Amino acid sequence: MKSRCSNVNVPNWKHYGGRGIKVCDRWLTFEKFKEDMLPTWQSGLELDRIDVNGDYEPSNCRWSTISQNLKNRRNRSEFQSEKNGVTWDKNSKRWGYKKYFSSKEEAEDFANQNRRQS
Repeated sequence: MKSRCSNVNVPNWKHYGGRGIKVCDRWLTFEKFKEDMLPTWQSGLELDRIDVNGDYEPSNCRWSTISQNLKNRRNRSEFQSEKNGVTWDKNSKRWGYKKYFSSKEEAEDFANQNRRQS
């Protein structure tokens, strides 16, 4: 938490400190962080900021499951489309399109039509 907000050499710094996200002065010592957050901690949970654009501070942090934390992300509009089914594949660094059909025949017809257009 502290290094991603203050150390420019940390790979994720650009998403935290680079955007102005800070750790509150109180939490710069582990004892104060522990005092504030340990009472609500449970095994299997991870620290999550309620407002993804806000700082690490008692009023903006909670413990959440990994899946809850993954859903609590800021939108990166350059990697999103308003068109249903259009997605960005970060591994291949390419845009893709997912379409579902009610039958195998419908899917094959669609594939044949698109092969002719390519």
